[in-house]
Amino acid sequence: MEVPIFIVIAVILIALTFDFTNGFHDAANAIATIVATKAMTLKQALVMSAILNILGAFFATAVAETIQKGIIRNVEDPINSQLIVLSALLGAIAWNVLTWWFGMPSSSSHAIVGGLVGAGVAYHGRSEIIWINVYEKVIIPMIASPLLGLVVSALIMIVINKALKKLKKNFRHHLLTRLQIFSGALMAFSHGSNDAQKTMGIITLSLISAKLIPEQGNQIPWWVILLCAVTMGLGTLAGGKKIIVTASEKITKLENESGLSANLAAAFVNLLCSRLGIPISTTHVVVGSITGSGAISNKGIIDFSTWRHMILTWILTLPGSSGIALIIYLIFARFLLPRLH
Repeated sequence: MEVPIFIVIAVILIALTFDFTNGFHDAANAIATIVATKAMTLKQALVMSAILNILGAFFATAVAETIQKGIIRNVEDPINSQLIVLSALLGAIAWNVLTWWFGMPSSSSHAIVGGLVGAGVAYHGRSEIIWINVYEKVIIPMIASPLLGLVVSALIMIVINKALKKLKKNFRHHLLTRLQIFSGALMAFSHGSNDAQKTMGIITLSLISAKLIPEQGNQIPWWVILLCAVTMGLGTLAGGKKIIVTASEKITKLENESGLSANLAAAFVNLLCSRLGIPISTTHVVVGSITGSGAISNKGIIDFSTWRHMILTWILTLPGSSGIALIIYLIFARFLLPRLH
């Protein structure tokens, strides 16, 4: 059955809306540390982050392919496939906006995965979901990635302290400021390399199911990569000031050294997972990295009340976005599907 073109257009537009909310929701990931340590102003950091987000989106497509074909099984009915994607996007957007409103750094990545799971279950039950991939590429990385960021950041912090110990104070501060700007740029690049790909995968899934592009090879079209990259860059430019405050000020006190190590560690984890096709939460990694470097520089002084709030948000993201997407799909199936068939 042929998919009405307005449905495909609606999916693409809403996918780009999700991409935009991902940008402003996760703007803090790349710039929290450099804003906190005053290496750059908020405006400067946002512009830099937006540009590097766009460039990072061209780094790899493995994460996009995971989202496109690794979470939900092939849906034979093309119209239902479009409605599943649409429901997943709306569920993820609703969750992003809700957590952004409260200034909590939740995961856009897990929100879109949760949306796909919820809509897939509503369509054809639990058997529609590839649970082994959800477990191996979402649940395990959700736990492991912030811990890896924490450990790597703490190790980098120890190395930085030893390497810069004998430098004069003024030169050390100047060097650290420049290095921190570089690390922020690298972090923004890595953010684009992982997060922009979720929307690429969603749009490609929609285009394939509507038979607008061939399924062979499952390659992400170049124009989809460009469109998603620019949209995320614009979203990042819009900024997420509430979350920037949470990530940069409420976890621990950051200095130039700890900000540098946190960004380097988070960028390393992000780029590694992007190459492996693992859709991690950049937010989780950044929070873990800030905690690791802050624990070394501030002798273990961490505000764990902020951690408790964030962990609660993380735990709720998958079921929350799943539940919203499930309800949306049921509404579509009840009122919209009969008119399209």
